[in-house]
Amino acid sequence: MLDPETKAQFDQQFRLIQIVYFALLAALFIYLGIGFALRPPHASPAGSSADLLEKMLYVLGGGIILVIFFLRKRLLRGITTSPQDLAVQVNNYRIGNILVFVLSESLGLMGLVLLFVTGRFSHFFRFILVSFVLMAILYPKKVDSLNP
Repeated sequence: MLDPETKAQFDQQFRLIQIVYFALLAALFIYLGIGFALRPPHASPAGSSADLLEKMLYVLGGGIILVIFFLRKRLLRGITTSPQDLAVQVNNYRIGNILVFVLSESLGLMGLVLLFVTGRFSHFFRFILVSFVLMAILYPKKVDSLNP
């Protein structure tokens, strides 16, 4: 069990993490609005240079998803009660959460880029949907629920 002072530090970081989480979630809604409002009238022809960009961004997106789960597992392990590691644990808790949220949100941005480059709404929808699902899965957890 964590002492009250340590728990207070983690609770303060949890509030900060929630603010960042909801700000990035709001950015995804803004991307969605921009995509609907500024949707290009026609798609680029098949076989254009945009096809290469599509493939690259899909591979990059898959890599980002793998990195997200690796970082989450690596940086957000259970919290120990040793006082000498407290600063490192608080740092890992804050940085780990914020980093996975930013990477999740970046998928939505890649979808928006694909929408404007290719003009195909399906790519945008896929990337935004994956980004929203990841944000839902990665909702920040309080320190009490991180411990086994």
